[in-house]
Amino acid sequence: MHVMKNFTIKKLMDAEPGELLQLTIRKQAALAFVIRKTAYETYLGVLDFPERARPFIAIWGGNHECLSYGKGWIIKPIVGKETWLGNDAAYGSPGVIHFDVDLEILKLDASSEGAFGGAIDLATLQDVSIPYNALPVASWDLWTSRESLDAGDAPLFSFGTARRPHSGTGVGNG
Repeated sequence: MHVMKNFTIKKLMDAEPGELLQLTIRKQAALAFVIRKTAYETYLGVLDFPERARPFIAIWGGNHECLSYGKGWIIKPIVGKETWLGNDAAYGSPGVIHFDVDLEILKLDASSEGAFGGAIDLATLQDVSIPYNALPVASWDLWTSRESLDAGDAPLFSFGTARRPHSGTGVGNG
């Protein structure tokens, strides 16, 4: 028998920037990606967490076990009625992805733990400013891999108008 799984189990401090993770925060499952690391902390872009309606940045000092889906995750934007240049109502809203000529920027809210809020270039994971003329997309789906998307699998997570929570149960003691 062979088990095909799309994740590995590892310690949070072993996760690398860009990895998509499922971890436990305050005894609840969270879906997040690693933005950057220091010797003692991991900066996370938390995409889904039951206590928060919008994605946010968290600084996590623990080294609990987590599931890693790797770095090959895919976001597919869903163009909607809010998707137009100059839409001030969507500009800078947490969870909205802003597209510019060379940038794909995810706006993240500040966390309740005192972390900074910010805008992250999804390609480089660097803090950036959102250009005023960037195109806002307020709904998107996320798959763990291109293979999962191409196979027609349901997204792991959806954000925005068609929001569906991820199906994970969490691993670890966060």
